[in-house]
Amino acid sequence: MRQMICLAVLALCLILMSSCDSEQPQEIGSQTMQILVEAGNASAGVYDTWEQYYDVDNNGIPDETDPAGTLLPEPVFVVCRRATATGGGELFGSGSTPWNYALEISVIRAGTTVHERLTTTEALNATFNLTPYAEGFLNGAQQPGGDCPQFAVCNFIARVLGTHRLVVDSTFPTCPGSPGLGEPRMSGTLANPLPAPFTLDLEKGDTILVKARKSITPPEGVELFSEPVLLGSVFLNGLQIRNLTGTSVSTSDQAAGISFSFTVN
Repeated sequence: MRQMICLAVLALCLILMSSCDSEQPQEIGSQTMQILVEAGNASAGVYDTWEQYYDVDNNGIPDETDPAGTLLPEPVFVVCRRATATGGGELFGSGSTPWNYALEISVIRAGTTVHERLTTTEALNATFNLTPYAEGFLNGAQQPGGDCPQFAVCNFIARVLGTHRLVVDSTFPTCPGSPGLGEPRMSGTLANPLPAPFTLDLEKGDTILVKARKSITPPEGVELFSEPVLLGSVFLNGLQIRNLTGTSVSTSDQAAGISFSFTVN
């Protein structure tokens, strides 16, 4: 009898241990998806940039006027100068660029066939959404040197692509930018635009659908020498999804677009 009881207890222990096996599949709940639309692969100018201001009285505070007493639009400027190669000739580069586009993101919930649009009506306007700016600094920077005016203080910043926010946001005459483009945005309203990337929670079996199309004209102040392509990316719980269905990279044609989907497994 004692032997039978021991065998029964041993069998129960084995059952309990197998039920707690770490290799057993776990139930997956809500997952966080991020969707990002970028514009890139276009040719843009390269610039050396520096902070410039006057401090004639040497009190450490930027003056509101120049040495002649003329009121400045703002005390501190970001100055841009086109970068040139050692042998002469302007430099060009390629990277992300701010560009307006129309956007529609919708979802088909698991077990249904209904398309639920997640983006706002404003997002359907090709001038509403804005792709991210170029980031990072480039090698080969050159100091202001003789381009720093007499009595001015010039603090070098970096060499950047012309689609970097340092250039696009500057009002200095040598910069091609036009401040006012604002932060990269995906959907939302004029009063409350949503930031990029577009973030949402999905359940297993949900299908996300993304459609985006470039604006025909570039944003004011963005200087490009070729048309960009539109690129769509999807991240699930921080990991980029590679097996998207459809077209996630557009051509460089005017008003070209992307259209793709992904189902959460």
